[in-house]
Amino acid sequence: MLSGVVLAGGRGSRIGGDKGLADVGGQPMAALVLRALSEVTEDIVVAVTGGARPAYTRALGPSVQIVEDRAHDRGPLEGLSNALRLTRHDLVAVVPCDVPFLKADILRLLEARAAGRDAAVPVVNGFLEPLVAVYRAEPCLNHFSRELDLGAGKVGNAIRHMDFSRVEEPDLRAVDERLLSFWNVNSKEDLTRAGEMARREVTFLSSAPSTA
Repeated sequence: MLSGVVLAGGRGSRIGGDKGLADVGGQPMAALVLRALSEVTEDIVVAVTGGARPAYTRALGPSVQIVEDRAHDRGPLEGLSNALRLTRHDLVAVVPCDVPFLKADILRLLEARAAGRDAAVPVVNGFLEPLVAVYRAEPCLNHFSRELDLGAGKVGNAIRHMDFSRVEEPDLRAVDERLLSFWNVNSKEDLTRAGEMARREVTFLSSAPSTA
């Protein structure tokens, strides 16, 4: 069984507001991510920055489980650690709120590759993508907590100490040919493009996927 976590704690300064609440084709971007995640699990937690719960509840609905950061400026590990304490299953699919074209088949692939390991982490353009990955809750929470205790908030630092499966690009492309699951909305231009894609149901991007 699989749980899910959506990381929505970023300030979104480059797009002029909270990324997860940004409009993409008439919907909050986080809602599009939730749609893909809900194809593989019903147990989903959305991790948001402190004070953002009311806005996300209005945008996503009262049935969505939301947890706020307990501390500021500790990076995605803060939200991820808080959310993992609320998930019900051993394996947890983790995704950011700014990948509106996430495909559920990527999550299914990662779940399969996480069998017997601490995690399954994609490799795109030669770089690990630790924010679109599947983690085993208990051992990973221990690693994440240790990293936070050291004063860091990067998931990439924590996974160096884990037994994880690297999921290489050819395998990823077999289920997501253009790797849209890893394309992040990082600017106002990206947001405009994402909106156009969502409205037109376009399935490709001319730019290469960015890395986490």
